[in-house]
Amino acid sequence: MKILIKTFGCKVNQYNSQLLRENLILNGAIMADSYKEADIIIINACVVTETAEKEISKEVRRADTSSKNVFLTGCLNSSLKEFLHQSNISFFANDKELISEVLTKNKEDINLTKTISNFSERTRAFIKIQSGCNRFCSYCIVPYVRGAPESRKKGEILSEIEKVLNRGYKEIVLTGTQIGLYNNCGEKLSDLIEEIIKTFPSLNRIRISSIDPTLIDEKLIGLMSNPATPLCNHLHIPLQSGSDRILKLMNRKYTSDYYLELTKILKKNIKDLNITTDVIIGFPSEEEEDFIKTTKLIEMVKFSKVHIFPYSDRVETLASNMKSKVDSVVKKKRVKKLLELSNKVGYNVKSLFIGRKVLVLVENGKMGFSRNYLRVKLDESSSAASGEIVSIDIKSCDYKFLYGVKQN
Repeated sequence: MKILIKTFGCKVNQYNSQLLRENLILNGAIMADSYKEADIIIINACVVTETAEKEISKEVRRADTSSKNVFLTGCLNSSLKEFLHQSNISFFANDKELISEVLTKNKEDINLTKTISNFSERTRAFIKIQSGCNRFCSYCIVPYVRGAPESRKKGEILSEIEKVLNRGYKEIVLTGTQIGLYNNCGEKLSDLIEEIIKTFPSLNRIRISSIDPTLIDEKLIGLMSNPATPLCNHLHIPLQSGSDRILKLMNRKYTSDYYLELTKILKKNIKDLNITTDVIIGFPSEEEEDFIKTTKLIEMVKFSKVHIFPYSDRVETLASNMKSKVDSVVKKKRVKKLLELSNKVGYNVKSLFIGRKVLVLVENGKMGFSRNYLRVKLDESSSAASGEIVSIDIKSCDYKFLYGVKQN
């Protein structure tokens, strides 16, 4: 019996799938290389958005009609739970119970490792440092499905990093449900990063995944501003809205002025800093004035990429009970406008790198990421091995990519 894991959602889910994969293999499982050859499908689910939930349901039906055994893990909400009940499919929140069921072994006979040693088919290794969130943004289901914040022990994290570095990885990505809430015996995120830098002096790149603007402290800024740091000069800082009225309804803990001032401080101290963000469009009661404020803030901050999410109700959240829902047609128009603006601003950011040389971690021989997380495509005459860091002379760009030639 061969097993395939289908992963949906965030970097935490991707990490959890890798850990599950290694624990399945540890207990004698054979993993499938393709959907076709798999007898068992394990779906690592995400229910953060309505779209994600629909994709899960679609995947369950696909596997079920293909006469494959289906198991679910990951995030689960009430509507997906009801769908699974009707489909007679089991959900497992615990890896030991899941592996026991999949491999038909007693739980007492299941061995588990707490750390990964590889990251399948990726050139960057994700390292989960915490899980859970207690911020309770009014639109977000995560605190209900992921629970309260829990941080991993520093020694466990360092051990895991050592394992992936021994496999040749040149970049690690610190990830979590809300990594800014990392707290292990009083040690915060910036303390952990400082320890990682000291412990692994030859590490090329440390990247931070999404972080709340209120959780970026002076020590982290100081670490990122050091010219010799392996800490990448990129931050993904969710904005969600440029309207203070909407931010308050969202239960976000900052104002638009706070966000703008923070990004000014960051860019002043960190050379070539690239900032990306998330924005929710059509939050309940969002007016055209609120939308315009969001567009203006995007122009002022100059994000290289804006991830745009049309608001969708999550049943368990406070926002789902709010009145004055925005019409779907209006949402679509605003999404279209914001996408056009995001592409324009992104192009302007990328154009600043034309004529410069950037170091690129190659992913598939022809494409990779710069230290500050700009996508770079190599021209036809250039190629490099996946996982290799090469110098690229940037010749042109569009709103998606930088284009360049490999330097000898």
